[in-house]
Amino acid sequence: MIIDSQTNVVYYSNQSIYGLKEEVVALKTILDYNNIQCLKILGTRDYFCRDYMPVQIDEDTFIQFRFKPDYLLNDPKLKQYVSNVNLIYQKNEFLKNLNIIPSTIILDGGNLIKWNDKVIITDKVFIDNQEIPAESLIKQLSELLKCQVIIIPRYPGEETGHVDGLMRFVDGNTVLSINLANEPNDWIYWLNKALDQANIKLLSLPQVPLEEEELAWGYINYLHVGKLIIMPTFGYNSGPIMEEFFKKVFPDYNIKTLDARKIIKEGGVLNCFTWNIFIHA
Repeated sequence: MIIDSQTNVVYYSNQSIYGLKEEVVALKTILDYNNIQCLKILGTRDYFCRDYMPVQIDEDTFIQFRFKPDYLLNDPKLKQYVSNVNLIYQKNEFLKNLNIIPSTIILDGGNLIKWNDKVIITDKVFIDNQEIPAESLIKQLSELLKCQVIIIPRYPGEETGHVDGLMRFVDGNTVLSINLANEPNDWIYWLNKALDQANIKLLSLPQVPLEEEELAWGYINYLHVGKLIIMPTFGYNSGPIMEEFFKKVFPDYNIKTLDARKIIKEGGVLNCFTWNIFIHA
């Protein structure tokens, strides 16, 4: 798998310039300063391009999963914002230069985090693909992605079922997760069991004050591209504490911050907001 530290280009949804222009400018400013190309994806209908763009598995190969988000399609007010993947492919010439393999499996990009030889996906993938037996689905995913597939329980009551709001890989044996101090015990039990079986250690974010807990998950949804990590902030006192924590966890990376208060109100943060890949120079 191509992991975040190997990527060198960041894309964002063209739709973002209409509602989140200041955030796009701030993002481009940080990326430009760090000599990372930042480009837009045409033909989109929502901000969170991670979910409907293909997953890169090696330098030359991508997998395009089916984008069929029930959490949007089942809401009459939101279904108009579901991006048409076929239209995106028609509108963006650069996609024609990539080797993209289509899959009939329904899987949002936000429900997949990856390391070289493994990915973590929540069990929402079973709900979205009920016609495929669980063991067969895992086997198909493993063959497509050419790596181990680890399934964890989705967060209770969270409709997207995405994993990138729960945890991210630090290295091949460690994930950084949301703080678990006040989370449901049953969920924590099954989460730990899944990670233990995969020999993956769990490191949690620092606990935040009670009044900041609602948005604290957003810190885990950072953008990691090459040697740069852009951590979202939300105007909270915990922001500087998290920044220092990130610097300790990722000592070899350049840590920058971006005010993401408006982005998180839309339901995602910086990993959701972007699509970073490796492209040959």
